[in-house]
Amino acid sequence: MSAKKTRVADVEEGFDFLSWHYVRKNGIMIVTPSEKAIRRFMEETEELIFSHKGSQKALIDKINRKICGWTTYHRISDADLVFRKMDVYIKATLMKFCEITHPTWTKERILKNFWYKDFDGQHIYALKDRPEIRVQNISDTLLVGHKKIKTNANPYLDHDYIEGRNETRVVQNVTGKYHAVWERQKGKCFYCGKPILLDQKKMIVNKDVRFGDKLFNLAYIHAQCGFTPVEYIQQDYRPLTEMELIDLINSLDNGEAERNSKYGRLFDYFRGKTEPYITLTFQEIEKINESKLCKTAYEKNAFWFSTSETGGRISQSWLMNGYSLQRVDLVKKIIVLHRNTNEYVPVKIPEQILSGKIPRDAKFEIENFCNYIQEKYGL
Repeated sequence: MSAKKTRVADVEEGFDFLSWHYVRKNGIMIVTPSEKAIRRFMEETEELIFSHKGSQKALIDKINRKICGWTTYHRISDADLVFRKMDVYIKATLMKFCEITHPTWTKERILKNFWYKDFDGQHIYALKDRPEIRVQNISDTLLVGHKKIKTNANPYLDHDYIEGRNETRVVQNVTGKYHAVWERQKGKCFYCGKPILLDQKKMIVNKDVRFGDKLFNLAYIHAQCGFTPVEYIQQDYRPLTEMELIDLINSLDNGEAERNSKYGRLFDYFRGKTEPYITLTFQEIEKINESKLCKTAYEKNAFWFSTSETGGRISQSWLMNGYSLQRVDLVKKIIVLHRNTNEYVPVKIPEQILSGKIPRDAKFEIENFCNYIQEKYGL
């Protein structure tokens, strides 16, 4: 033990270790990127941008590689707000770089030539003619919880745990029978059609529920693409009567459907909130709603993100009151929500998209983008 590098710290006051800052608040250990790590990232990024002398595409590639490495390390921490601040810092640095390299240009001309206005009104540094080549938003990084290994597992008794770990290892390493599945898909996600990168978590799913785990029916997907499961519900439908239709419209219009649901008290809680961010523990949610959460809530992210009638009705409690779910931590048993500030406006759909003549790759991108928008804003 080094006397210079070792000290006794109070977790209530906090301490830094391995580029993270640890502090306990209200009984919960919060782990965020340390101030030293943040400053170092800002300085290195600033030096990278201002020393660049190549093309805009080369600069974007450099920044994205830097972002990828930094976020991969810090995404298992509580880095929501830090990631958003870094987005603002990088954009401000890029704007300053543009002003220095083009001193006679106006701000409007710089924005027109080097920036792309995204769907939510944000300006993204991107190629003028190819906006898909852009600087990544750090805040779009999916935060993941660290899973502890069960060190006292007995291979002769804990068969399910050992087999589950072995199966997860085989899936992640793309070995055994899964290698053929990977080659068949050419390393692309079956759901969104985008490449599955080496550092991204993968899942194996059934393409058709009727054929089970047969090799031809297996497919690789991004782990985050599996957060919203597709549910098959057999139900006999009949036309609504006029009175039933009027009652349904009225209940939707005034929110009675949510207030009378099993999460009605939680709905009322969010209805009176105006804070930009809300963090709740699972225990606080149970106290607010005066009922226990089901076992799935403690084990599956899909419970919190799903908006279906059968499994994820709890999400309507905040979606209908202007909040969207930013993160779920099953280890610390907390959720983080962000208040939506967007007003509802009509959207103009380009005629080319409605013409029925769309390239296959564009079709997957459009559908994936639409699904992302639906999930993010609870449409």
